[in-house]
Amino acid sequence: MRLGPTLLDALALGAAAPGSLRADAALSPTDTGPTPEPPALVAAGPEVSVTVTRGADGLEVEGRAWLRAMPAAAWAVLTDYDGIVDFVSSMRKSRVTGREGEDVLVEQSAVGHVFLFRRRMTTILRVHEEPPGRIRFEDVLRRDFDSYYGEWWIEDHGNRIEIVYRLTAQPSFSIPDMIARGAFRSVVRDLIAEVGAEIERRAEVAGVRGLEGS
Repeated sequence: MRLGPTLLDALALGAAAPGSLRADAALSPTDTGPTPEPPALVAAGPEVSVTVTRGADGLEVEGRAWLRAMPAAAWAVLTDYDGIVDFVSSMRKSRVTGREGEDVLVEQSAVGHVFLFRRRMTTILRVHEEPPGRIRFEDVLRRDFDSYYGEWWIEDHGNRIEIVYRLTAQPSFSIPDMIARGAFRSVVRDLIAEVGAEIERRAEVAGVRGLEGS
Protein backbone atom coordinates (compact mmCIF):
# COMPACT_ATOMS: atom_id res chain seq x y z
CA MET A 1 0.00 0.00 0.00
CA ARG A 2 9.69 5.73 3.39
CA LEU A 3 9.89 3.60 0.44
CA GLY A 4 12.95 5.65 -0.23
CA PRO A 5 15.65 4.65 2.26
CA THR A 6 15.78 1.17 0.86
CA LEU A 7 14.30 -1.00 -1.79
CA LEU A 8 10.72 -1.32 -2.91
CA ASP A 9 8.20 1.36 -2.26
CA ALA A 10 5.28 0.67 -4.47
CA LEU A 11 3.17 1.70 -1.51
CA ALA A 12 0.12 -0.31 -0.72
CA LEU A 13 -2.85 1.88 -0.37
CA GLY A 14 -4.61 -0.29 -2.85
CA ALA A 15 -6.32 -3.58 -3.11
CA ALA A 16 -7.63 -6.34 -5.29
CA ALA A 17 -10.67 -7.34 -7.22
CA PRO A 18 -13.47 -8.91 -5.16
CA GLY A 19 -13.08 -12.63 -4.78
CA SER A 20 -9.79 -12.76 -6.63
CA LEU A 21 -7.37 -11.28 -4.14
CA ARG A 22 -5.18 -13.78 -2.40
CA ALA A 23 -4.99 -11.47 0.60
CA ASP A 24 -8.47 -12.78 1.40
CA ALA A 25 -6.75 -15.80 2.87
CA ALA A 26 -4.87 -13.64 5.37
CA LEU A 27 -6.03 -13.54 8.96
CA SER A 28 -7.83 -10.43 10.09
CA PRO A 29 -6.18 -8.52 12.97
CA THR A 30 -8.77 -9.95 15.34
CA ASP A 31 -7.80 -13.52 14.33
CA THR A 32 -4.21 -13.19 15.47
CA GLY A 33 -4.86 -13.32 19.20
CA PRO A 34 -5.73 -10.85 21.94
CA THR A 35 -5.32 -7.20 21.00
CA PRO A 36 -2.34 -5.77 22.86
CA GLU A 37 -2.67 -2.67 24.98
CA PRO A 38 -1.84 0.47 22.96
CA PRO A 39 1.53 1.99 23.78
CA ALA A 40 1.74 5.48 25.19
CA LEU A 41 1.83 7.97 22.33
CA VAL A 42 4.82 10.27 22.19
CA ALA A 43 5.34 13.61 20.50
CA ALA A 44 7.91 12.15 18.09
CA GLY A 45 5.17 10.38 16.13
CA PRO A 46 3.43 7.03 16.00
CA GLU A 47 5.24 3.97 17.34
CA VAL A 48 5.55 1.45 14.51
CA SER A 49 6.22 -2.30 14.77
CA VAL A 50 7.18 -4.36 11.71
CA THR A 51 7.78 -8.09 11.21
CA VAL A 52 9.14 -9.78 8.06
CA THR A 53 8.96 -13.50 7.30
CA ARG A 54 9.42 -15.67 4.21
CA GLY A 55 6.26 -17.23 2.73
CA ALA A 56 5.32 -19.24 -0.33
CA ASP A 57 4.67 -16.15 -2.50
CA GLY A 58 7.56 -14.04 -1.23
CA LEU A 59 8.33 -11.93 1.81
CA GLU A 60 5.37 -11.42 4.14
CA VAL A 61 5.46 -8.10 5.95
CA GLU A 62 3.16 -6.87 8.71
CA GLY A 63 3.31 -3.39 10.21
CA ARG A 64 1.20 -1.86 12.98
CA ALA A 65 0.83 1.53 14.61
CA TRP A 66 -1.45 3.04 17.25
CA LEU A 67 -2.76 6.51 16.45
CA ARG A 68 -4.79 9.15 18.21
CA ALA A 69 -7.45 9.60 15.55
CA MET A 70 -10.91 8.51 14.50
CA PRO A 71 -11.38 5.81 11.84
CA ALA A 72 -12.78 8.36 9.36
CA ALA A 73 -9.49 10.27 9.35
CA ALA A 74 -7.54 7.08 8.63
CA TRP A 75 -9.93 6.08 5.86
CA ALA A 76 -9.62 9.51 4.23
CA VAL A 77 -5.82 9.26 4.16
CA LEU A 78 -5.62 5.64 3.01
CA THR A 79 -7.98 6.33 0.11
CA ASP A 80 -6.29 9.59 -0.93
CA TYR A 81 -4.64 7.88 -3.87
CA ASP A 82 -3.99 11.07 -5.86
CA GLY A 83 -2.63 12.91 -2.83
CA ILE A 84 -0.21 10.34 -1.47
CA VAL A 85 2.76 12.05 -3.13
CA ASP A 86 2.25 14.91 -0.65
CA PHE A 87 2.94 12.82 2.45
CA VAL A 88 4.91 9.70 1.38
CA SER A 89 8.40 10.97 0.60
CA SER A 90 9.50 8.30 -1.88
CA MET A 91 6.33 8.35 -3.97
CA ARG A 92 6.90 10.05 -7.32
CA LYS A 93 3.52 9.45 -8.93
CA SER A 94 0.14 8.18 -7.82
CA ARG A 95 -3.02 8.62 -9.84
CA VAL A 96 -6.39 6.96 -10.21
CA THR A 97 -6.73 5.60 -13.74
CA GLY A 98 -10.18 4.02 -13.46
CA ARG A 99 -13.03 2.92 -11.19
CA GLU A 100 -15.31 -0.09 -11.36
CA GLY A 101 -17.84 -0.14 -8.54
CA GLU A 102 -15.86 -0.41 -5.31
CA ASP A 103 -12.63 -1.24 -7.18
CA VAL A 104 -10.10 1.43 -8.08
CA LEU A 105 -7.12 1.19 -10.44
CA VAL A 106 -4.17 3.22 -9.17
CA GLU A 107 -0.90 3.71 -11.04
CA GLN A 108 2.05 4.40 -8.74
CA SER A 109 5.76 4.99 -9.17
CA ALA A 110 8.22 5.19 -6.30
CA VAL A 111 11.97 5.41 -5.89
CA GLY A 112 13.91 3.08 -3.62
CA HIS A 113 17.57 2.68 -2.75
CA VAL A 114 19.69 -0.33 -1.92
CA PHE A 115 23.23 0.61 -0.97
CA LEU A 116 24.52 2.72 -3.87
CA PHE A 117 21.79 1.68 -6.31
CA ARG A 118 18.68 3.66 -7.07
CA ARG A 119 15.66 2.03 -8.67
CA ARG A 120 12.30 3.40 -9.75
CA MET A 121 9.46 0.90 -9.45
CA THR A 122 5.97 1.06 -10.95
CA THR A 123 2.80 -0.78 -10.00
CA ILE A 124 -0.79 -0.68 -11.14
CA LEU A 125 -2.83 -1.56 -8.08
CA ARG A 126 -6.32 -2.94 -8.24
CA VAL A 127 -7.77 -1.62 -5.02
CA HIS A 128 -10.90 -3.00 -3.39
CA GLU A 129 -12.43 -0.81 -0.72
CA GLU A 130 -14.47 -2.30 2.11
CA PRO A 131 -15.59 0.64 4.28
CA PRO A 132 -15.16 1.54 7.01
CA GLY A 133 -12.03 -0.41 7.83
CA ARG A 134 -10.44 -2.59 5.12
CA ILE A 135 -8.63 -1.88 1.86
CA ARG A 136 -7.19 -4.74 -0.23
CA PHE A 137 -4.78 -4.34 -3.11
CA GLU A 138 -2.86 -6.28 -5.74
CA ASP A 139 -0.39 -5.26 -8.42
CA VAL A 140 -1.84 -6.26 -11.79
CA LEU A 141 1.06 -4.84 -13.84
CA ARG A 142 3.57 -7.44 -12.56
CA ARG A 143 6.53 -5.64 -14.06
CA ASP A 144 8.76 -5.06 -11.05
CA PHE A 145 7.16 -7.71 -8.83
CA ASP A 146 6.26 -11.33 -9.49
CA SER A 147 3.77 -11.02 -6.63
CA TYR A 148 2.60 -7.94 -4.73
CA TYR A 149 -0.62 -7.95 -2.74
CA GLY A 150 -1.89 -7.06 0.68
CA GLU A 151 -4.28 -5.00 2.74
CA TRP A 152 -4.80 -2.18 5.21
CA TRP A 153 -6.98 -2.58 8.31
CA ILE A 154 -8.33 0.14 10.57
CA GLU A 155 -9.18 -1.10 14.07
CA ASP A 156 -11.33 1.21 16.22
CA HIS A 157 -10.46 1.21 19.93
CA GLY A 158 -12.45 4.20 21.14
CA ASN A 159 -10.18 7.22 21.53
CA ARG A 160 -7.44 5.51 19.51
CA ILE A 161 -7.15 3.41 16.40
CA GLU A 162 -4.67 0.80 15.27
CA ILE A 163 -3.72 0.66 11.61
CA VAL A 164 -2.47 -2.69 10.32
CA TYR A 165 -0.63 -3.11 7.02
CA ARG A 166 0.07 -6.48 5.45
CA LEU A 167 2.06 -7.08 2.27
CA THR A 168 3.26 -10.17 0.42
CA ALA A 169 5.81 -9.30 -2.25
CA GLN A 170 8.41 -10.96 -4.42
CA PRO A 171 10.57 -8.61 -6.55
CA SER A 172 11.10 -9.70 -10.14
CA PHE A 173 14.81 -8.84 -9.87
CA SER A 174 17.41 -10.75 -7.90
CA ILE A 175 18.27 -9.59 -4.38
CA PRO A 176 19.77 -11.53 -1.45
CA ASP A 177 17.15 -12.55 1.08
CA MET A 178 18.85 -10.86 4.02
CA ILE A 179 19.09 -7.56 2.16
CA ALA A 180 15.49 -7.84 0.96
CA ARG A 181 14.23 -8.43 4.50
CA GLY A 182 16.02 -5.38 5.82
CA ALA A 183 14.85 -3.27 2.91
CA PHE A 184 11.20 -4.26 3.28
CA ARG A 185 11.33 -3.72 7.04
CA SER A 186 12.71 -0.21 6.63
CA VAL A 187 10.36 0.63 3.78
CA VAL A 188 7.24 -0.46 5.63
CA ARG A 189 8.30 1.22 8.87
CA ASP A 190 8.77 4.53 7.07
CA LEU A 191 5.58 4.11 5.07
CA ILE A 192 3.46 3.53 8.17
CA ALA A 193 5.20 6.35 10.05
CA GLU A 194 4.48 8.84 7.27
CA VAL A 195 0.92 7.66 6.70
CA GLY A 196 0.30 7.63 10.45
CA ALA A 197 1.64 11.16 10.84
CA GLU A 198 -0.69 12.37 8.10
CA ILE A 199 -3.66 10.64 9.73
CA GLU A 200 -2.92 12.30 13.08
CA ARG A 201 -2.36 15.66 11.39
CA ARG A 202 -5.72 15.55 9.63
CA ALA A 203 -7.44 14.32 12.79
CA GLU A 204 -5.99 17.27 14.72
CA VAL A 205 -7.05 19.75 12.04
CA ALA A 206 -10.58 18.28 12.03
CA GLY A 207 -10.71 18.53 15.83
CA VAL A 208 -9.67 22.19 15.81
CA ARG A 209 -12.25 23.01 13.14
CA GLY A 210 -14.90 21.22 15.16
CA LEU A 211 -14.10 23.30 18.22
CA GLU A 212 -14.15 26.51 16.18
CA GLY A 213 -17.56 25.62 14.76
CA SER A 214 -19.14 24.70 18.12
